[in-house]
Amino acid sequence: RILEAIRLTASSSGLQPYEVLVVTDPALRQRIREHAWNQAQVTDASHLLVFAAWDHYTAERINGMFDLVNEQRGFRNEGWEAYRQ
Repeated sequence: RILEAIRLTASSSGLQPYEVLVVTDPALRQRIREHAWNQAQVTDASHLLVFAAWDHYTAERINGMFDLVNEQRGFRNEGWEAYRQ
């Protein structure tokens, strides 16, 4: 439910310029904890979600997201396409 809520959340122009990773491997969680100021919740919490923001915005990446939205919706919205331009 949390991941679906994140997917449906409003974001930068609906482009969702991030990925959400669910980290389940205890060893990886320990490594993350070492880089997260040793916060215990990184390893102690039942779930660990990592938001990985885009670090590069390119026309190809943005157009790919617009194309994905069109594909998911099953049609091309003229207003959405005008916004893309």
